[in-house]
Amino acid sequence: TEFSKSSRFLAILGKLLLLNHEHPLRTKKTRNYDREEDADFSDSCSSLQGEHEWWWDFLVQIRENMLVATANISGQLDLSRFDEPISRPILDGLLHWAVCPSAHGQDPFPTLGPNAALSPQRLALEALCKLCVTDANVDLVIATPPFSRLEKLCSVLTRHLCKNEDQVLREFSVNLLHYLAAADSSMARTVALQSPCVSYLVAFIEQAEQSALGVANQHGINFLRDNPDSMGTSLDMLRRAAGTLLHLAKHPDNRPLFMQQEQRLLGLVMSHILDQQVALIISRVLYHLTSSATAADVSPPSAGTNGSSSSSSSSSSSSSSSSATTTTNATNNGTAPAAINGQVTAEEFATPSTPSSGAPANDGAESSGGNRAEYIFSKMKEQQETVDDDKIRQSKQYYYSGAEHGVLICG
Repeated sequence: TEFSKSSRFLAILGKLLLLNHEHPLRTKKTRNYDREEDADFSDSCSSLQGEHEWWWDFLVQIRENMLVATANISGQLDLSRFDEPISRPILDGLLHWAVCPSAHGQDPFPTLGPNAALSPQRLALEALCKLCVTDANVDLVIATPPFSRLEKLCSVLTRHLCKNEDQVLREFSVNLLHYLAAADSSMARTVALQSPCVSYLVAFIEQAEQSALGVANQHGINFLRDNPDSMGTSLDMLRRAAGTLLHLAKHPDNRPLFMQQEQRLLGLVMSHILDQQVALIISRVLYHLTSSATAADVSPPSAGTNGSSSSSSSSSSSSSSSSATTTTNATNNGTAPAAINGQVTAEEFATPSTPSSGAPANDGAESSGGNRAEYIFSKMKEQQETVDDDKIRQSKQYYYSGAEHGVLICG
């Protein structure tokens, strides 16, 4: 805590993070494969060229100590309290080591041995995760130029999501993507443009669901409730992954990227073993996707001349009255209104069934929880003809019951 409040210590830390570490611009050269002994490495990372200096070994050790210290104090550090000459070198150094392509940045520290997992990149990602717990630090990270480095960071985090052998890096990536996507709409678009990112986030939740199902089958449901981390990750991490998908789905340009994953998202919502709050967040993702598609289907035509507009208005009013009559009759008869040309009608989408007080109302566009639930469950029934009616009814019951912590077993 004391180090995180010391401006002098932070000023020294910022200067030492990137001391004598540069990436000069590379020039295109004609390669001569017959004379490898004459290869010129002058345009490579400067961290590979300082072995002849007496201070080089000490600098490597000091840099390791500074990165470890930064990772330890980042949870207590609020960089918005300090001036730019102090805060910017720290953020610049951490962002550089997080995306540094050199072996010096990605390989383990030379003092730890070849089998160690601790590297400058790993420590930088850990420090950034702890820094982003504070909203002001997230804003400073996004505001640190250049923006192209943030795009590289999103690309690096997306690649880490598929590394099943390193769960720590995967969780670092989920955390950082969640903070970045929630902070700014442009960052949400940047994250989604890393093409496998949406698929990898869905796969992260699916893998945890399969692990939880295996634990429940082997040890029982009570064991899974008492030990939710036995599925390989924490419930909070699953909720952050689902929250990241929700922030990405709210951007209108990202919604076409989700259409390929719609069946997988529906399967997660219908899961018997998935955490209730995670399934609720995913259902909100589906709501954003289906609401945009339905709004496009029922958008009114553009008005033409006065005569045509008056005639169209009269015809539309008559059609609306007839549709309202049809809807009323269908409601009185206990049947749902029919779809037009295989699409959902405006009445079917805009009229909720029995809304529940436990349904979430976090977003203004999602005020009708029953509407969203009925639409999603009708889509499930259309696209999955083999789904049991009891399963649909049980899923509706959990949806209207509201968000609760713990493991949900619908069956």
